[in-house]
Formats: sequence, C-alpha cells, structure tokens
Amino acid sequence: MGRITGTLSGLILLLFLWAAFPCLGEETGMHAKIRTFVMPQYREKDERLQFIVYGASADNKGALLFLTDMVVDFISNDVRDVKQVLLIPGVTPYALSDESATARNFWSKLTHSQGLVFSEAATLDKTTKILRSDRPVQFRSEFLDVNGVGFDAYQDQRLLHIRSNVTMKLRTDRSSRKEQKNRKAPRKSASEYLNEKE
Repeated sequence: MGRITGTLSGLILLLFLWAAFPCLGEETGMHAKIRTFVMPQYREKDERLQFIVYGASADNKGALLFLTDMVVDFISNDVRDVKQVLLIPGVTPYALSDESATARNFWSKLTHSQGLVFSEAATLDKTTKILRSDRPVQFRSEFLDVNGVGFDAYQDQRLLHIRSNVTMKLRTDRSSRKEQKNRKAPRKSASEYLNEKE
C-alpha cells in the first residue's frame, strides 16, 4: 500500500511540475508563467530594499522576464524596516489631469514610496538588472507626474529614462511627508528632492 501511495504521490508531483513548467524538458531553457508577480530588488552592498517589481503576470524565459501590467515601486531612502512597506499589487495610476487633491490622497497612503512606474508590458533582464519597454509609460511621484512612450530603468543607478512623447506635471502644492510629521520643518523644493543623496 505504501508503495502505491508513493508512486501516486510521485505521479502527482510530476503532473504538477509539468503543468507549472510546461517547457521544462525543452532545450530552450527554463520557461515558466506566473500570475500576480511580485519581486523585491535589494542593493548588493548593504541589502537595502530599493524597489519592488509587480506584474499581473510574468513569463520567465531564461534570463528575461516578460511582465504584463507592470508596476515598479521605488522605495524611499527613509524606509529602514521592510514592515513599513505596503504591498500594492494591482494599483493603477491617477490621470495626469487629475486634481491635486486626488494625488495627495493617493500619496498619503504610500508613505514608503518615492515613486511608481506603470506600463502595460515590460521586459526585465535579470542579469543586467535593466527593465525596458516600448509601450506607453506613466511615472507618478508626490511632486512630479510624467507620461511618455518607452522607457529604460537601471536598478543600480536608480535611473529611469523615458524615451519620447514626454509630458509632465510638477506639483508645487503638495505637502511633504516630513512636514506631515513636523509642521515646523521648511518645505523642500522639487530640485532639493531630485538632488537628495541616498
């Protein structure tokens, strides 16, 4: 009886692996499709959480990861504990034309985030740690919102390059998170935020 049960368990495991990784036996390499993808990325030198990549689905083909409904959440340098991070799978951007109150309400819930990048599809090269897309892209932050077409995001440099058709909206009426904690602190300008060092 134990032998039959062991054989059935082995068969069930084999069927599970075949269903989960249909191209496992092919010569083209590892291939897997994943639904509701979440992947945190850490800096090597101090293992600080830099950003989290989300996708409604991901198709892994060797070193490349093809994402649909991709969101990248850039984690604020103020975050010292991962428990401060709110996971946000399925979040969608507000429109560039939305009222300032909508943006303030959106960012009041995401105190861990420096900015978000949205695109309907993107490719992540796991060896170079570069994320790319030719599709429309939206960048949203507490002080700057940008729409464009095509982007390249470099993990190590924390650099986002939007390729073309760039439209942006600078929010000068926002209230910084430090001001929310301490109303006596002077308000930082957008250029001060951009020049902040890690």
